[in-house]
Amino acid sequence: MAACFAPAQCRWSANANGGELESLGYKEGYRVDVDIPDGTWADAPNFHDILIFNTGHCFFYDFLLLINMWWAPSKFDPVNSPMLFFEKGQPVIPPIPPDVGLDKVLKSMILFIEKRMRPGGIEFFRTQSPRYFEGGDWDQGGSCPRVRPFSSEQVNDI
Repeated sequence: MAACFAPAQCRWSANANGGELESLGYKEGYRVDVDIPDGTWADAPNFHDILIFNTGHCFFYDFLLLINMWWAPSKFDPVNSPMLFFEKGQPVIPPIPPDVGLDKVLKSMILFIEKRMRPGGIEFFRTQSPRYFEGGDWDQGGSCPRVRPFSSEQVNDI
């Protein structure tokens, strides 16, 4: 069994000094490769029978800024430090918003894992939701009393 923490699941890089993003008209930003898995887990499907992929928040990683932008698009500045999505090494043009980019990443990573997973293997994808806390946001007295994931019906009712 392997538990893989990779907030974006894909390869990403921050660029504060132009570089290749400057050729696209941006002085800084985040390159997110939707079709290249994060190196911390890319080999895991080849030799584990059970995989748990955690894309959740972790406030002790330098990746916090990108996580917050990813899950709460209103918190990042798409003009000064945008997330620029790349596919097959090329920028996705026109640029796409973070929620659309996340969908592309998840679909691509699921396909990557399914192609490489051992026969009979089991995969779990653990993600975050804006509805994760009940009774208020995390900083407003909310909590997460859940011990099981929401059912499809419960998610649709929220």
